[in-house]
Formats: sequence, structure tokens, C-alpha cells
Amino acid sequence: MVSVRHVYKAFWLLATIVFLASGATHGQDSMSPDDWLIRANEQLQSGDNEGAKISALKVLDIGQKRSNPDWIGGALTILCRTALADGNADTLRKYTAELQALTDATGDQRWLTTVAEMNAALGAM
Repeated sequence: MVSVRHVYKAFWLLATIVFLASGATHGQDSMSPDDWLIRANEQLQSGDNEGAKISALKVLDIGQKRSNPDWIGGALTILCRTALADGNADTLRKYTAELQALTDATGDQRWLTTVAEMNAALGAM
């Protein structure tokens, strides 16, 4: 006969195995989009433009899948700044247009400063 104690132990053993198998880890896999944006800003400030782009593109992908304009706008801002730092006018123009479209679609005006800065930079390129 199976005791309650054995069932309880088996339950916790199974729960632990499921948790570990789910890929729950500490580090990059468990970072939130907000963490990725912070990381991208740090990378951009330290001159790691490629790392910043990769981090921002992850956030952009998540933001688009979840329809989160905060993440989309944050990612586009970083992508604009990396394109500006790289001197890539075509990419800068693309991401600035996407940021303007986000502003128009959401009515959220906080991205307008970045749009204006990037448009001014494009005029100077």
C-alpha cells in the first residue's frame, strides 16, 4: 500500500523535474524585455553597438508579438541610436519612420523627441 508520505515525496520530485526541464535558468534566458532594454542601453553607452542591436531586436520582437508599445518604442529608440552611431542613414531612416508610425498609431508623444533628433541627424548626414 502507498502511503501519503510517498505520494507527497513523489509529487515534489515530479514538480522539481518539471521545473528544471522547463528551462528555468538564471541569466539571459530569464531576462525581461525591460532588462534587455537596460542591457542594450548599457551596451550602446559602452560602444558595443552590435550587442545593443541584438538586445534591442529581441525586445522589438517580443514587443511586436505582445503588442506592447513601450517595448517597441524603447527598442526602436535604441536601434535609431545604434544606426546613428554607425553612420547608417538608411537604417536610421527606417527605424525613425517606424518610431514615427508608432507615435501616430498610439498617440503617445514621448517618442517625438527621438524622432526629431534622428530627423535632424539625418539632415546633417
